[in-house]
Amino acid sequence: MKIAFLLPGNIVAGGVYVAYQQAHYLAAAGYDVTIVFASTDHGLDVRGYPGFALETRALHEVIDRQTRFDVVLATWWETFYEMFAINAERHFYFCQSDERRFYASRADFEVPFVEKTYCDPRVGIVTEARWIHHWLEDTYGATVEYAPNGIDTTQFHPGVTPLTPRGDRLRVLIEGPGSVAHKRVDLAYRVASRIPNIELWYVSNDGVVHPSWRLTRTFKHVAFQDMPAIYASCDILLKLSTVEGFFGPPLEMMACGGSVIVTKVTGHDEYIRPDQNALAVELDDEEAAHRALVRLVGDPTLRRRLATAGMATAQAMDWRDRSPLFAKAIQRLCERTQPMPAAARADYLVLDRLRQRASRHERRQAKLLSWPPVRALQALNNWKGTWLTRGRFLR
Repeated sequence: MKIAFLLPGNIVAGGVYVAYQQAHYLAAAGYDVTIVFASTDHGLDVRGYPGFALETRALHEVIDRQTRFDVVLATWWETFYEMFAINAERHFYFCQSDERRFYASRADFEVPFVEKTYCDPRVGIVTEARWIHHWLEDTYGATVEYAPNGIDTTQFHPGVTPLTPRGDRLRVLIEGPGSVAHKRVDLAYRVASRIPNIELWYVSNDGVVHPSWRLTRTFKHVAFQDMPAIYASCDILLKLSTVEGFFGPPLEMMACGGSVIVTKVTGHDEYIRPDQNALAVELDDEEAAHRALVRLVGDPTLRRRLATAGMATAQAMDWRDRSPLFAKAIQRLCERTQPMPAAARADYLVLDRLRQRASRHERRQAKLLSWPPVRALQALNNWKGTWLTRGRFLR
């Protein structure tokens, strides 16, 4: 079977890492696998994934050459639309979260287009979390198969050599893109900065770091193969996201022998067992997160107990046992679906062109509204309206 994974671009991100992992397993199992990048802004040479050994191609090249695949598997909602331009027998979607939540409001322009990716039962969906599976089936009647995520215990394990050996002062690690609001990196910093006499490390995969933050060490754009040494150097991971599908960093920290505090975000129940292998707090509850961190910092026995249970959790979730489930999910979707009619594929492509045209219009409008003379005129109108409302000009 010839399979294409259509990814947004050659970027460092958890969802891309999972796609690489599953793609490599399929290739090792005898499938013909190609990674296709919708954007080539970062080139085609993948360096951030250890042992990467797959063919990479640009989407425009695949379309121009009409390269034929048995299955194309998109991930991220924009690639859902783009995949219908690829010549394939089956078009599937690897859904790793409720991507509507990535936007500030359900009224945002993109949200209806995101939601439409869940609504077509002719498109088989494979997902990594039980909550996504149930949500897609119950809400949209989608054709879904479940293939849980795992971890590479040859890369993440208690014997990893730390970047800097742990010392007398506890190290708390914060991880996540600083520009993404739902990752709540700012909240984690506020919680950790209230704890005296600790070292605070931060990994920013988008390179955004608030200038006022007082951090012991900062790491930007870290490759996946460099993360185990950072985990092994730290005692506690503080991960306070409000949106996740199946988050990997807490599991990676567990595998390397650290203890973890997380929010009860969607997907945490895939492997988090509160007070057994981690501490879990409610979403956006700063005081509860602070109490949990105080508790963990002050109780070495609790840290050891959680760390021991966490290592056992990670060992039971090795990719070598999990990735075969992904291959079976693809096979089941092939059995449960039919090829997408050419007319339906064309409809999706037309809709995507209309979306892009409307999106450009939205951006132009936003740029126009931010132009200083327009802002000044708006301010004048608002000022006059306020005074008129108060009757100052109606005497």
